Amino acid sequence: MRATRSKAREMAFKLVFEDTFGTSTAKEMLPGLFEEEDDALRALQEEAAYIEDIRVLVRTHKAELDQIIASYAKGWSVERMNRTDLSLLRLALCEIRYRDDVPAGAAINEAVELAKKYSSPEAPAFINGILGAYSKTL
Repeated sequence: MRATRSKAREMAFKLVFEDTFGTSTAKEMLPGLFEEEDDALRALQEEAAYIEDIRVLVRTHKAELDQIIASYAKGWSVERMNRTDLSLLRLALCEIRYRDDVPAGAAINEAVELAKKYSSPEAPAFINGILGAYSKTL
């Protein structure tokens, strides 16, 4: 079974989210995820490089990504945002800025879909607004 980029992105989101708690378990967790017996997780081995790259890029460029988010999130400071939305924004911006293989529209759409699954009812519009405004500057 070939893993989809959407599933890999969801796994990357979970690791980015975990990193917002300042724990080191995300780094320790990644290799173990691929040892699970579940077919979906085993299939994600094909996307392991993408998942790890996103996690490292978000960590490396967190301050820059947060500055971009703050400049488009009118009335919201990054510190006040919930960790789910902030993680989704960081992930999508990271893909848009640093991954040539991910079109901006795909990164935005995927972030909105993940927000529908993992965040509040207001989150998809909030995330779409920030990412959409940023993508217009490209």
